[in-house]
Parts: sequence; structure tokens; C-alpha cells
Amino acid sequence: MANLALKSWKRVVDFLEEKFPVAYDFLRPAASDEQIDALETALGRGLPSDIRTVLFCNNGSDESYVLGSWFLMGTRDILAEWKLNNQIAAENPDYEWLPEWLPVLGNGGGDFLVLDMDTGECLEAFHDPYDRVVVAPSFGRWLAGLADRLEAGHYEVIEEGEVFALLSEED
Repeated sequence: MANLALKSWKRVVDFLEEKFPVAYDFLRPAASDEQIDALETALGRGLPSDIRTVLFCNNGSDESYVLGSWFLMGTRDILAEWKLNNQIAAENPDYEWLPEWLPVLGNGGGDFLVLDMDTGECLEAFHDPYDRVVVAPSFGRWLAGLADRLEAGHYEVIEEGEVFALLSEED
């Protein structure tokens, strides 16, 4: 699966570089071995291979919506949000969050695209309401779908060269 994630991520990055250079410039450099190791140590387990692969390409993005309404979270962001959501879940039994959910994309408003570290599934986790929807069997498949949609023109420009929004599946 990591190979699909890598190929798909490269397609997304190539798209950003060509069509949205400002968004492309928000991508951070690759994560180091030390940054990945520190995250895995704090999580108490290895990262799913798909996100590990992407982080070795780009350790997140500045809080700019480089992926439609999402930004790529880096190792520090992932750990901070994972800890925070686990703490909220421990203090609030109504908060639907599982410790095996790893936030990898965020929107700055408390919503995440998460990877289930046990199943590999990719879920959208919205905080209000507490919607949890499986959107892909893996992060690599989610990225492949994103790349397909971008390359097929299923987006609209919001700010020329800077921001785009993905169109719904029906558009």
C-alpha cells in the first residue's frame, strides 16, 4: 500500500506545483528519521505505512488548505491532536474518539481525516456533530481518489493559484 500512497502523493504534489504554486509552497520538507521515531515512540506503535511514506516526502503543510479543505498534518501536529482528542475522550464519554485513530489531515476547526491504526481505514471525523464516516479502505486509496479527482478537474478555484475546493462526487 505504501507504494500506492507514494505514487498518489507525488501526483497530488505535481498537481499543486503546476496549478496552485502558492499552496505547493506551503508544503514542509520531509520528516527526518528522528521525527518519525519520536512520533512512533510517543504513540507506542509504528505508523501505518501510508502516512509514514507521505511524511518522509513532506512533514505536513503550513495551515493552508493545500488539499481542498484539508491541510496535511506534520509529526508534531499529529501527536498534539492525537493526545488532545484522547484526553477529551477520556474526560467526556459522549465524545466519539478511539485511541487507534490517528489524525493526519485537519481543517483548523477540529475536524480531521483519521487513519485507524488497527484496520488501516481512513475516516472523516467531524466534531459537530460527532460524525465518523469511513471514506476509504486506506490512506493510499484516499490519496489516489484525490489525485484522480484533481487530474479530472473536479475542483473549483477559490483564489487563483492559491486555494481550491473539491467538488462533490456528483459534480
